[in-house]
Amino acid sequence: MDINANHFGGNRMFRKKRISSPINLLNRPDVHFDIKDKLRLIQLQLIDFTEKDLANLKQMESYFAPHIPEAVKNFYDSLMANEELIDIINKHSSRNRLEQTLIIHIGDWFAGVLNQGYIEKRKKIAKMHVHIQLKTKCYLGACYQLQNSLVEKIQLAQLPIEKQIEFVASLNKIINYE
Repeated sequence: MDINANHFGGNRMFRKKRISSPINLLNRPDVHFDIKDKLRLIQLQLIDFTEKDLANLKQMESYFAPHIPEAVKNFYDSLMANEELIDIINKHSSRNRLEQTLIIHIGDWFAGVLNQGYIEKRKKIAKMHVHIQLKTKCYLGACYQLQNSLVEKIQLAQLPIEKQIEFVASLNKIINYE
């Protein structure tokens, strides 16, 4: 039997399989970026958060939606390793209720809206953290785990490397803004 290149489909076997990204890179989404508070604007300027970052996050919304519950579960798994945090959670709420709240909270990052309503929600949560005496140092490690799991999802999204870098930067900025 004569084995030749045509028998193996020519040079097709050496072509890269084209995988399409689950994130639509063709259309820039509409976003609502409306911050009037001078202190908040300064904070956004310091981290170089722009309307483009908001659009990047909005572009990722449908991709991230199914991954958020898993990231939140991992976040609370990390918190539950700390006895002090378990006591605070059980005294003031429940893990299940807090997980549902955090899923919505993270979903807001990708909604394409940064306005006074967004800020007010964050202030309310911050006041509750102060009220229940939740120490920032206690949950920063868990926040790192959350950030890491979301960045990992971007890396798995089959995006061009420059888009991965851009999306990771936008994600890091919104987490930093929190």
